[in-house]
Amino acid sequence: YGYHIMFFSGEGDYIQWQYGSWKASSYKVWNSATKEYSYDITFTVSYYTTADQETEMNTAVTNLINSLGVKNKSDYEKVCAVYDWICENVTYDYANLEDTSYTRKHTAYAALIDKTAVCQGYALLFYRLMLELGVDNRLIAGLAASGEAHGWNIVELDNLYYNVDSTWDAGYPPYYWDYFL
Repeated sequence: YGYHIMFFSGEGDYIQWQYGSWKASSYKVWNSATKEYSYDITFTVSYYTTADQETEMNTAVTNLINSLGVKNKSDYEKVCAVYDWICENVTYDYANLEDTSYTRKHTAYAALIDKTAVCQGYALLFYRLMLELGVDNRLIAGLAASGEAHGWNIVELDNLYYNVDSTWDAGYPPYYWDYFL
């Protein structure tokens, strides 16, 4: 467990939404020589991606950011460029939507490498790219108007937070940004 921290900044939302389950177990051990108990605690985490995939992801993130040419741009320009790229290059993963055993659809890896994901993957990719570019944002989990679970982001621009939902704007040119800021 914990290999993700070695490969990227370790920010909370990325870690929080990159695992499927966890469990903990413990047991008490008596040491007759010291007449003391010790406790062994084991945490087992089931991540959606492997360490190798996260290494591949790091390279792909760096390459994408370099290709966007936004490192020295304003935060607004960074948000626009990343949002545009995601909306134009990632498609919704309808093929695996009902397949509960296929968990990669929930990852930034699926969005960036496979170019297909569900809303969690879209939001995680936006989150990751914004953090790499120094723009504060969060992943929001909530309900769509239809009552279905949905994920999107809020992003900070000029000390204010705005909603952005690249999943719902995906596939549309920028002038159809119904869910941008």
